[in-house]
Amino acid sequence: MQRTTAADELAMIRARITRLKAREAEISDALIEGGEAACSGRWTQARVIKRRVSVFDHRLLPIDVQADLAYWHDETRVEIVLEMGDGRAVPQAHAEALPGAYMDTTEAHLVAWSASG
Repeated sequence: MQRTTAADELAMIRARITRLKAREAEISDALIEGGEAACSGRWTQARVIKRRVSVFDHRLLPIDVQADLAYWHDETRVEIVLEMGDGRAVPQAHAEALPGAYMDTTEAHLVAWSASG
């Protein structure tokens, strides 16, 4: 059996995260649209909280203020770009086709819940 490399494992994890985020969005929509009845689970009670927040939109500032370097600072960010062995980028929409990209029962420890409460 061939051992999974860190690069391959990261690609599989990103594929899982993409699928999980899509599923989270579907479930969130169902909770929002379903009302109180949809929010009661066997182990979990969901609460839909809607609040208004103020958001600062820097794009509305005059161009000369946006371009003023006094308001900018540099940061170092690290990004890991994944590519297939032949040099192609791993497409997010097709990443679930990677071997082992599906969550199975061996990953049940990733889901935390308590049957007692």
